[in-house]
Amino acid sequence: MADIKSIGKPVTRIEGPLKVTGKAKFAADISLPNMLWGKVLRSPFPHAKIIRIDTQKAKELIGVRAIITGREFPHYIGRWKRDLPVLAIDKVRFIGERVAAVAADTVEIAEEALSLIEIEYAELPSVFKQMDAIKPGCPLVHDNPHSYENSYNNPEAPDLPNLCAYSKSGYGNFEKSILKADKIFENTFITSHEHQGYIEPHACVAWVRPSGKSDIWASNKSPWIMRMQLATALGIDPETIRANMVNVGGDFGGKGSPMDMPVAYLLSRESGNPVKMVMTYTEELLAGNPRHATEIKVTTGVNNNGQLIAMKVEAFLNSGAYGAFKPSGHIDLHGIHQAGNCYRFSAVEIHSYMIYTNTVPQGHMRSPGAPQVTFAIESQLDIISNELNLNPATFRLNNIVQENDEQIKNLGIQNVRAKQTLEKALEAAKWYSKSLPNVGRGIAMYERMPGAFGESAIRLTLKESGHITIHTGISDPGQGSLTILQQIVADVLKIELQFIHVKPGSTDLFDLESGVGGSRTTNVTGHAAFKAAIALNKKIETILKDSLGKSYQTKEANFHKLAKLALQSECKPIEVSVNHVPVAPNVTSYTAQIAEVLVDPQTGKIKVERFITAHDVGTIINPVGHQGQIEGGVIQGLGHALMEELLIEDGKPLTLHMGDYKIPNIKDIPKLVTVLLEEPVGVGPYNVKSIGEGSNVAPPAAIANAVADAVGIRIFSLPITSEKVWATLNDTEDPTKSI
Repeated sequence: MADIKSIGKPVTRIEGPLKVTGKAKFAADISLPNMLWGKVLRSPFPHAKIIRIDTQKAKELIGVRAIITGREFPHYIGRWKRDLPVLAIDKVRFIGERVAAVAADTVEIAEEALSLIEIEYAELPSVFKQMDAIKPGCPLVHDNPHSYENSYNNPEAPDLPNLCAYSKSGYGNFEKSILKADKIFENTFITSHEHQGYIEPHACVAWVRPSGKSDIWASNKSPWIMRMQLATALGIDPETIRANMVNVGGDFGGKGSPMDMPVAYLLSRESGNPVKMVMTYTEELLAGNPRHATEIKVTTGVNNNGQLIAMKVEAFLNSGAYGAFKPSGHIDLHGIHQAGNCYRFSAVEIHSYMIYTNTVPQGHMRSPGAPQVTFAIESQLDIISNELNLNPATFRLNNIVQENDEQIKNLGIQNVRAKQTLEKALEAAKWYSKSLPNVGRGIAMYERMPGAFGESAIRLTLKESGHITIHTGISDPGQGSLTILQQIVADVLKIELQFIHVKPGSTDLFDLESGVGGSRTTNVTGHAAFKAAIALNKKIETILKDSLGKSYQTKEANFHKLAKLALQSECKPIEVSVNHVPVAPNVTSYTAQIAEVLVDPQTGKIKVERFITAHDVGTIINPVGHQGQIEGGVIQGLGHALMEELLIEDGKPLTLHMGDYKIPNIKDIPKLVTVLLEEPVGVGPYNVKSIGEGSNVAPPAAIANAVADAVGIRIFSLPITSEKVWATLNDTEDPTKSI
């Protein structure tokens, strides 16, 4: 018999042929009879009252079928906190905010109609930087920021203007512990706005019928949750909405919001026609939901012998004009509150401040909060080791967490391999060998638990042909999730992959599927697929026992033979459905990364020559997909470190074209060395660990430390551009600082 094992093999991606041949359907590809195009008129001001809107001339334009404004439809939407008007009602709070929308026969007519809408504004004082927005007497972005539904109300929150949310976490007593330190280091680190950079911009189609029943399609990674957000915002029954699955052309955290879907829905309801809306990339960069810009103050106490004592992190995040793009009922942006998890402290105290400003609303990007705080903490550790004349690697190894540490015991984590991961990275980098002039090396680490939240559902259908269809509610934004489900079901049933087909379906399928995100898919949805395959085996066994009685035997019979007998007995397809709700994991995984950079002191130019990325992993289901996640994450981290910056001046994004907003290309990519510490200890039936958000977090910190090692100067803000390096080396003002 041929080898039918699929787990651990580099199998062909299910959706690959459809994507490379252009046959894969995305939201922008949906075409319906009598479909209209929707376009949005956006605010030119960062903060202003809307005095008057006159849409009469636009309504008279031939081909215009519907025009809506916020005053007619005063709805608020959000992934959790509902503070974002679908269309601005009485004020605009950032340049690019939706003010009015048009549905017309063509895009050209819709755009002409927008130019005919007359709006009178009265400008208001604005505030753009988060640190300015919490000063006494500053302009208020919202008069009563905690009045919105699902506001982040924390009784411990300080009384600050423009505070969208606040949270505090940590362990031990920082104030007492810091007194035991021989030296105290305080530094502030700054990171900029960063767009997710997915290939496909947000797109959606809504079709509301006269009956009130509707179909929607969107480039959204969580259709069930999007449907609930839409229904809640517009005050309609979610059961009247069917969200249909389409391919998602990249996510990286940015495809979790409804974006223009509520506008498309209202335009369809008003016009009686299906309405399609596709954002241009200019609109994406103007009004998407980029990564939070931050200012992070780190206070660290250490002994003269290099023992870490205590740490305080105060993270000030620029929320932009609204908090609607945050997906949970608290401010815990994962990474911020994982600060310092790779190292041993007596006490850690973390404060997070989410602050309203008159800039584009910011949301989640891959490993939310983690790259920013990791940049700050790992840079701080190098500053300390340099001051104490300790090798950065030795300093980290002496302070790295181990299984018997109190902070690990309190989390209930087992099989801690932080030290082994760092040691393997150092070995691959030949860390203790001599480096060349102007070549620097830098280390950074990150810790992340497997995603274990949200419900997942799977339905399996065994057809008369003997083939199995996996019905799922997840899409595949590019990481190979559907192929993982195929591999798992094939492994449980011990059959060949070609007998298993995966079919993402609409919200009619299940009560709930939490979708893709937070490194949860392989663990949670994969676990649901495993349970469904077990259930299918049991159902076949039950059918055969009932029909064959004592003559039923499974010895020497494979799945195909048993399935054939069961299908003959039933005379119809056999189906099973399961739901899976995950439990909190008792394992975590570590990443250790080392950057080697060449810096030209005459120009400040930085070239990353080699990058070592070591990962503590569990069972690898698809090695090619697994490595793809590592490589893609490293490249994203490289972009965050050296070039990606959504420049905003006086509230207006300046990089409104992908020619201006630089992301890494093939010439920017260094030689990559991957080191995997494989061990079958993890979560779920296959002992997996997360990888999707493991490799993009630490590169900015590793590169910052490498630059400092190369030329002896410290850059405290991201991205680390040649202009900043040159200005710091020449003790002059950074020419980009005012932007």
